[in-house]
Amino acid sequence: MTEALAASDASIRLAIESQHAPNLALAYGWATFLHLCTHDLEALRSLTPKLIAHCEEHGFPHWLALGKIGHGWSLARTGDVADGLKWLRAGIEEFRSLWGGFLVSASLVCLADVLRIKGTFAEAKAALDSSLGMIERFNEHLWEAENHRVRGEVALDAGQFPEALTAFDQAIKVARDQSALSLELRAANSCAKLLATRGERRKAHDLLAPIYNRFTEGFGTHDVKRATALLAELRA
Repeated sequence: MTEALAASDASIRLAIESQHAPNLALAYGWATFLHLCTHDLEALRSLTPKLIAHCEEHGFPHWLALGKIGHGWSLARTGDVADGLKWLRAGIEEFRSLWGGFLVSASLVCLADVLRIKGTFAEAKAALDSSLGMIERFNEHLWEAENHRVRGEVALDAGQFPEALTAFDQAIKVARDQSALSLELRAANSCAKLLATRGERRKAHDLLAPIYNRFTEGFGTHDVKRATALLAELRA
């Protein structure tokens, strides 16, 4: 992950130096998707206005749609749910019309996450079901683990603890089968937190620690820092 972030930063620097508008749109766009994957809200809040402004100025609607998705999700996750939801919905519809089915399943997971924050759990589940259908239809499993993890968060917020635990377990399994270590850790974070709040601190620790210990880099990323803090609480 550290190498991916460094490569993304380098691509933006080179695109700025080249003063080539299409290259900069490409660099900003894929950086936005990378920060969505890593849940780096600070980076998204800084980057997506640049992507949106650049695309509006030079006419890159495909990347503009992705910028709206990233901007909307980051706004909602940092407290502005209403405005964030507007940006996110607009971005998803534009993205779907321009890109077809490509990566729409991932953006629907972002939508479900925001609907969860809003407290509209039925709508959140419907978005996740739609996402899962697209994952199967297009054989695009990139965010399948995230679909199950967010499904667990929705169930947890709705007070459905067994359903949440089942969804988190499925998210861990899918990520592990895909060798997606970062997503496995993210799902384990959610599961361990639930177990800890239910009084199963040892079980939570024994679930999370072996996954965390497989990391050799990326210690500044959101998920690894969250795991570090949670493990410290569990050992206290």
